[in-house]
Amino acid sequence: MEAERIDHGYDYLVTDVTVREEDPEDLSACFEVNEYKVEVKATTKGEACLTPLQAMTCATEEETFVLCVVDLRDFDGDIHQVDWETAEVSDHCKLISGEELPIDKTLALVRSAEGGDVPIRNAGALRYAVPPELWESGLDVDEWVEEAFSRQSA
Repeated sequence: MEAERIDHGYDYLVTDVTVREEDPEDLSACFEVNEYKVEVKATTKGEACLTPLQAMTCATEEETFVLCVVDLRDFDGDIHQVDWETAEVSDHCKLISGEELPIDKTLALVRSAEGGDVPIRNAGALRYAVPPELWESGLDVDEWVEEAFSRQSA
């Protein structure tokens, strides 16, 4: 598995390529590519806020978009003063598929408001707040990796 930092509509492109050769004498091979666009958001208040581009990526690529929320609501102290280790952060993560986030409905309302008789302005500055009741149902890191990248036995 490989994670590449993108930071345009999402933070990381996480991919995995599996190649299986059924028969060493057969020159053909079976391969499978898994690809996910993971956006990481930390929260100390509960909501995970997406930019308009991140929300659009979620709505248009919901099968591959994954929101990873780092839940720091119970952290006592200034989160910006901590030199975080991977294990500490991963214990606080919940990952949820874009398919489970109804962002497309909100985007449709914003588009409608932009074209209304009294139009909305500065839609590019909006933040799309995903409430805890949506992202808390997500998987922890190990569960998500297992589900997303589980190998099919030949």
